[in-house]
Amino acid sequence: MSGNPRNDIDNPDWTAEDFARAVGPEALSDAELAAFPKTRGRPKLASPKLPVSLRLSQEVVMRFRASGPGWQSRIDAALSETYISPEMEDLVRAQKALVEDMIVQIRAMRDGALGSGAKDSDVTDDVIKVLQLRRDELERVYQRYGLNRERVTA
Repeated sequence: MSGNPRNDIDNPDWTAEDFARAVGPEALSDAELAAFPKTRGRPKLASPKLPVSLRLSQEVVMRFRASGPGWQSRIDAALSETYISPEMEDLVRAQKALVEDMIVQIRAMRDGALGSGAKDSDVTDDVIKVLQLRRDELERVYQRYGLNRERVTA
């Protein structure tokens, strides 16, 4: 209790009677104690950050610092955007190989059908265009992440 009286009705100063009626945590049941877990400080992160020493250009550091608080987290986010896991790299590579194989097979089917006088070449041309767009999209992924094409295992 302090010498300064407070007029806080939600949190009044304790009186001598309040202290006399108070009980410690040992008087609480296990269920009541479970409601108050023993935690101190900040909660543990699922994947905590790792402190590292990293040399960056002065321009990069100044630009991120100028953007205000949280600039180190923004650098982490920027680096995360440019990283692709080896598993994802293999998946992209396998998808691209599959698309290229499908294009070859559909062209062969189309060319065989045209030789027999079939009229479905417009449909197969549309399918080939869609597959080529997907292949081009995967190629942009290759370029953005600098994927190593020699690592193909498909």
